[in-house]
Amino acid sequence: MWISVNRSCGTDEFTYEKIEKQWNKKIIIEEIECFLEAHPDVDWLWTVHCETSTGYLYDLDRLKELTNKHHVKFCVDACSSVGIVPVDLKDVYLATTVSGKGLGSYPGLAIVFHQERIEPSKEIPRYLDLGQYAKMDSVPYTHSSNLIAALHEAVKRVNLENNSMMGNTVKRMLTDADISFLGDKNYSPGILTIPLPLSISSKEIGDELKAKGIIISYESDYLLKQNWIQFAFMGDITLANFETACTALQTIIKYRMKKV
Repeated sequence: MWISVNRSCGTDEFTYEKIEKQWNKKIIIEEIECFLEAHPDVDWLWTVHCETSTGYLYDLDRLKELTNKHHVKFCVDACSSVGIVPVDLKDVYLATTVSGKGLGSYPGLAIVFHQERIEPSKEIPRYLDLGQYAKMDSVPYTHSSNLIAALHEAVKRVNLENNSMMGNTVKRMLTDADISFLGDKNYSPGILTIPLPLSISSKEIGDELKAKGIIISYESDYLLKQNWIQFAFMGDITLANFETACTALQTIIKYRMKKV
């Protein structure tokens, strides 16, 4: 897990540093505060809200208190949390999310929240120039109306309470199946990471589930390296879907453990 900080050099140049730990090791608020106190030249702090490699949720409220106290601009990548858990972006300087993932629409739209007015810039491609969009108060170039319409409908279907209940039920089902997973109440109900025994290949498990029509996350380099698999509860996923997947996973693991 890591958090990035930006430090001004007194010119147009900036330096970047990370507060970084090993996989699934939490960075606590006190460690971030110690860093800010030791580096008063820090201008902004950036973090993800939900760490998608593990499902861990950073405490936005406490981080906002901390950055306000130290007069540091707070920037958040909320791509994996918006639509899954409550997200309060008050006092956040910049934040981003996407139309896919937790909002459950088609991927392809970036959503940027900002405190200050953004002016057009000639130094970046115009199609990516947020200042130009703000100046026009609209979409200044050809865009997909289907993506916009789909997002509009998807937002109406967001149900944070249902996400929480489903996450708790899924964890009970895994516990009953004797399958370990990462996390506690501080982890997102939208992402569930399962570390597999070293004697079992996460790629082979993922491939076998895929052959059964059950698609999970397992092919990313970091997941393969850690021997982890993931279930993402984003979009139109039901408990019945997961029950089928959980039963198949339990059967595969038991069979492979007997062969070891």
